[in-house]
Amino acid sequence: MDIGGVDIEIKTNLGRSALDRCVRVVLGFWPQAVIDDGDTGERYHDVGDVPLETTTEVLVYRDDDFAAKWDELGAEPEIENTMVHLLYDPGYINVVVGNPDDDEMRPLLAEIYTALEANTSAISRERSIT
Repeated sequence: MDIGGVDIEIKTNLGRSALDRCVRVVLGFWPQAVIDDGDTGERYHDVGDVPLETTTEVLVYRDDDFAAKWDELGAEPEIENTMVHLLYDPGYINVVVGNPDDDEMRPLLAEIYTALEANTSAISRERSIT
């Protein structure tokens, strides 16, 4: 599936807990979120069921309806900011969103920076993914 978007790499020294923190931030904005384990393809409705201590990639959809739309359509402009793709790499979290300058996405990303104990100067790379 093509997920498109902008990849933001954020430095962090929080280790594996960084992915958990990011998922919980997104759930704070999207309480009906659906979480896919990008390593296994398993889908979860409860963050406690996601093996965040071992997975390296999660996709968090705003809700079941948007998860189904992503499954069907992939990256389409009308649904671009209804999924957050998170990737763990030791020392970094990559956050992929459709449009980081969107009015809804800016506060979500700001909260992720706060959760990761990072600041905007910690971004080492931001690029469009096509």
